[in-house]
Amino acid sequence: MRAGHRTHPSTGKIDYKQLRKINPEAARRAVLEYLKSNGHNISQTALVFGVNRTVVYDILRKEKEGSLKDRSRAPRNQPRRTPAQVEDKVIEVKCRTRYGPERLSRYLKQHEALSVPPGTIRHIVRRNKDKIKYLPRHRVRKEKREFIDWYSARPFEIVQVDLKYIRDHKALTREQIIHLDRYNIPNYQWSALDVCSRFKLVGYSREKSWTNGLCWYLWVISWHGHTGLNRSLCSLWIMASNLVANHG
Repeated sequence: MRAGHRTHPSTGKIDYKQLRKINPEAARRAVLEYLKSNGHNISQTALVFGVNRTVVYDILRKEKEGSLKDRSRAPRNQPRRTPAQVEDKVIEVKCRTRYGPERLSRYLKQHEALSVPPGTIRHIVRRNKDKIKYLPRHRVRKEKREFIDWYSARPFEIVQVDLKYIRDHKALTREQIIHLDRYNIPNYQWSALDVCSRFKLVGYSREKSWTNGLCWYLWVISWHGHTGLNRSLCSLWIMASNLVANHG
């Protein structure tokens, strides 16, 4: 044997990378157990597990930190990250309302004075999946609706009211959305449809509020100006109120 030439006892190789794919913590724990058995020989341990000595030193640092789990790959300095208090508010409203990103973004802007884009909300929800716990919903018993014979209705006796958000990204194409924005078309469409004649009144508003609902109701009354519409228009106002409440 030549002077200065090191020899190592023949040992079996352990595929650390394959073991780490199965369980990262178990793989690092195996490296630490082998270190204890060979007198903390870093080079021999790295040779047996088929890794660099840097990996072994990193495992030792993890042991000193008190955790053998994978570290987060997120950068330490994130100047453009959403503040923690805003994320907490998003998660709180998400758990309370169960809204999707688009609807939740509008809700935060209208009720919480927070401007959070839908894309940012998706990232916040993805990062905080373990914090999202929906509250159980309690069923509210509704009163039995009065029977209405739709087929025997006279003209302007029964009016059906509807409120629609017209900038629906699932129903419209990108070009159609750009067209609406270019001509500054409002977001909400109010409609009143006569069941018998199928005559329809349509109005638009930029906001969804009780004030706009009341204005729509009064406008329909003033347009009709018919004495026989008292019953149908009263039910029309109730329907319009419910629409604002359900969509809000």
